Amino acid sequence: MHWFSAADPFAPLNWYNAIGAVGCVLWMIAYYAIVKQAFKDQAYGMPMLALCLNITWEFTAFIYCERPVALWAWIEGIWLGIDALILWQFLKFGKNEALPRGLSHLFYPLTIISLAACFIFHYTWLKFWDDNLLFVDAFIINLIMSVLFIQLWWKRHPSDKGLSLLAAWTKMGGTAMTSIQCGIFLPQTMHGPRESWAFTWFLYGAIFITDCVYIYLLYHGRKPAAAEAALKTAAPLTSA
Repeated sequence: MHWFSAADPFAPLNWYNAIGAVGCVLWMIAYYAIVKQAFKDQAYGMPMLALCLNITWEFTAFIYCERPVALWAWIEGIWLGIDALILWQFLKFGKNEALPRGLSHLFYPLTIISLAACFIFHYTWLKFWDDNLLFVDAFIINLIMSVLFIQLWWKRHPSDKGLSLLAAWTKMGGTAMTSIQCGIFLPQTMHGPRESWAFTWFLYGAIFITDCVYIYLLYHGRKPAAAEAALKTAAPLTSA
C-alpha cells in the first residue's frame, strides 16, 4: 500500500482520504459529546433505531469487511466501543421514554429484536450489493439517523435533554467530509454496473440539509428556553 498515490484510491494521504480521516475524527467527537450530554442530563442521546443501525453497522464492518487501510479498522473499532457505551446509556435511561406509555415492559425485547434485525439488514446488504466496504449502507443509515434526531428533538422540546449541539455540529461536519471522500473514492473502487452515482450524491446532499435543519432547531429552540429560565431566575430578585 502506498501512503500517497494518484493510482491507488486507498492511499491514506490522498487528499480525499485525508479529508475523510478528519471527518472520522469529527464523528468520534460527536460520539463523545453524545455520551457526555447523556450522562449530564440522565437521558439517552441517540434515537433507538439510529443506535441499533449504527452499532450493528460498526460490528458488521469490523467483523466481516476487509479493510485495505488498517487505520479504517482501528477507527471502526473505536466507534464500536463508544457506541457500546451509548447503547448502555440507552438501556439505562431509555426504558420509560423510548416507547409509548404502556409498552415499557417490551423495551428490552424490542431493543434486542431491533439489534438483530439491523444486523441482518447490514449482513444481507453486504452479501447482495456491490458495497463491499459498506460505505453506501453507512450513508443510508446516516440519513435515517439525521431524520430521527429531528424527531427526538421534536419529542423532547423545549427541554432538549440528552441532545448535544456539539454532537450535531461534528456529525454534520464529519459526514460532509466523508461525503467529499466517498464522492471521489467510491467511483474508483465500486466496479459493479451502474448508470450514475446520483443516488449517493442524493444521500450526501440530503444528510447535509437535514443536519443543518437539526442544528437550526437545536440552536434556535434553546433561545426561548434560556430566556424563560433567565426570567424565572430574575423573578425572585424582582419581587424581593
